[in-house]
Amino acid sequence: MAGSLTGRAAPAAEGRGLVIASALSVATLCWALCVFAELLEGRVLTLALGGLAAAGGLLASLQHHGVSLVFGCLAGFMAGYLLELTAGLGVTAVACLGAACGQLAVGGSTANLAVSLLLYCWFFFAGLVRDEYSARARQAEQLLEQTAKLSVEESRVAAMAERARIAREIHDVLAHSMASLSVQLQAASALLDGADLPEHPDLATASTCVRRASSLAREGMIETRRAIQALREDQEDGVQLPGLLATLATDYQDADGAPATLAVKGNVRNLPAQAGLVLLRTAQEALTNVRKHAPDAAVSMILEYQDTETRLTVTNPASHAAAPLADTGAGYGLTGLRERAELVGGKLDAGPLGDGWQLTARIPA
Repeated sequence: MAGSLTGRAAPAAEGRGLVIASALSVATLCWALCVFAELLEGRVLTLALGGLAAAGGLLASLQHHGVSLVFGCLAGFMAGYLLELTAGLGVTAVACLGAACGQLAVGGSTANLAVSLLLYCWFFFAGLVRDEYSARARQAEQLLEQTAKLSVEESRVAAMAERARIAREIHDVLAHSMASLSVQLQAASALLDGADLPEHPDLATASTCVRRASSLAREGMIETRRAIQALREDQEDGVQLPGLLATLATDYQDADGAPATLAVKGNVRNLPAQAGLVLLRTAQEALTNVRKHAPDAAVSMILEYQDTETRLTVTNPASHAAAPLADTGAGYGLTGLRERAELVGGKLDAGPLGDGWQLTARIPA
């Protein structure tokens, strides 16, 4: 632009200089519009590039130096890159027509005109190549994105298939075994409670133990069914956690004779199968640990429904009663709970609280 202002046949207020000044003004304005090409509508962009091409072609003939060729070359390149083929050819033709009209008006060299026309066409085809390259790059990015999505979907389908296989194995092996065990225990309980047997304290104790084992077997069947449902993710209504936790608290009181309380805070909602199962397993493990390490201790469970997460806190004080089961188990209960929580994006914290113990699970659900 500076070269057009100071070059030979410079802008002026009359004659050839006035034409140069007008063409330079139009070219500058259209160039400024093309800077915001991404924000312009297709028709407006086409008109701006057409004005830039016409003014650039005219300047190239009226001012015989290379600087004036920039406008027409830029118009040709942007037309090939940004416009449809027909519109781009039209803009390039306008640049060539402007150069031809200017050349006829001033009677310039035919060689200069030929150079201008060749440059405009060359830049137009360069724009076409750039557009083709960009289109292929976009297609490659879309293909990579689709491939990544397909890989994720394949992984999800494979995981679902594996979970379904595990659910079938649990159902075919464990559930049938638990059902058979429950039937046998019920039969044993009926025999121990029969009227033909003499009364004996040991028989009464054995009958109580068998009934308790039968109850545990039924609970195991329920838990097995719940685990299968979680693996298959076919619980339409989600997990109704407060009722399940209340049952655990009642069972704890009945079996151990120690108080167990449940407080529910926030707006109660059904949880997804996986999230609900994690919190239920957390409560079960907490109660098991209390039985092992602090027999006869009171247990407090607080279930909080917050906006972004559901939190379960289980607290118990210390107990001075003997703990014969303290050394039983493999010692991986809390580790397994942490892994469960992490699989659903949650977190598990456990540690001493005063002279007792507190366990807290947070699940984003």
